[in-house]
Amino acid sequence: MNWLILAVSYVMLCSALFGCTGAPGEVKRFEIPASSVTYIEEIYFNGGAAVADNTKVYVTGKGAGAERRLVLSGSNLEIKTITPIDATKNIICFSGITDTYVNETVVQVNGRSVKVISRLNEDC
Repeated sequence: MNWLILAVSYVMLCSALFGCTGAPGEVKRFEIPASSVTYIEEIYFNGGAAVADNTKVYVTGKGAGAERRLVLSGSNLEIKTITPIDATKNIICFSGITDTYVNETVVQVNGRSVKVISRLNEDC
């Protein structure tokens, strides 16, 4: 019986400290009309004091067969703007800590493959 109380207490403590990551708490979309791609920022608000909020940024094309591709993720990450340089190159202006960064991604736009290049800039 004591082990059951201990196990339940442990699970409740971990849930309180680390929070749960289910659906994102906030979703923002950044449309890039020149290339027909969209960046999607998903912010997961972790309720616990021991873990920072987590953010994931995806790029996706439009039309049939469009899939999301992870571009950026990190803790306390905030995307301020995404500025297109040309049809396939974009600058992501951000603040926070990055865990994952993919600078070249191929997405489907209306049935054709398009290489999207994402560059990071913290000084904006």
